[in-house]
Amino acid sequence: MLFAMVLLACCVQDSPAIQQALPPGSGIWNLSELKNAPKMRWLDESGAVRSLLYSGQPIEGRDTEVFAFFASPKTLDTSIQDARFPGIVLIHGGGGTAFADWTWSWAKRGYAAIAMDLSGNRPIAPIYDSMGVPIAKQAAGAESRKRLPLGGPNLDFTAIFDRIGGDVSDEWPFHAIGNVILAHSLLRSFPEVIADRTAVTGISWGGYLTCIAAG
Repeated sequence: MLFAMVLLACCVQDSPAIQQALPPGSGIWNLSELKNAPKMRWLDESGAVRSLLYSGQPIEGRDTEVFAFFASPKTLDTSIQDARFPGIVLIHGGGGTAFADWTWSWAKRGYAAIAMDLSGNRPIAPIYDSMGVPIAKQAAGAESRKRLPLGGPNLDFTAIFDRIGGDVSDEWPFHAIGNVILAHSLLRSFPEVIADRTAVTGISWGGYLTCIAAG
């Protein structure tokens, strides 16, 4: 695999497209805007895992909102005061959503974690066991989610593939990456987060998005 990656790098190195690098700011995402923390509102600030909505990228001339779960050592233990933590953005895979147990697991390890839904949906509120731990895979089924009134494109075949060749702002990957970066900008704005110590990780389709977002 490593040899194949090195070979690919050697093959594209002399490509005219690579040689003619795009000038700063000419990509398909407006990074200067995406690096500003989006508007947000809390839906639930009472539990170990909090719920919120933040402004996503517009589509077809209308605004969108993105649902996300947030957790940190401070939300797990409210006695913690004035502490700051590294941050991490958690990107779900195909058929996935924002997972409360995922943010809880990273918060337990000392991170401030945000996990957003990239399908325009809102999963059910966190369900905890008798020990106060979110039950795993509680939002694994599509029946556990509701469509947001201002949700963006769904993570389905049509949004990912059938719209290729049209307006790029109509395509799911465009919104997914933009909304991942906005989640990162929002996370960095939280007072308990160490803004220059952040990371991103994803599973399946989320791994694909992680590579693009990191790039």
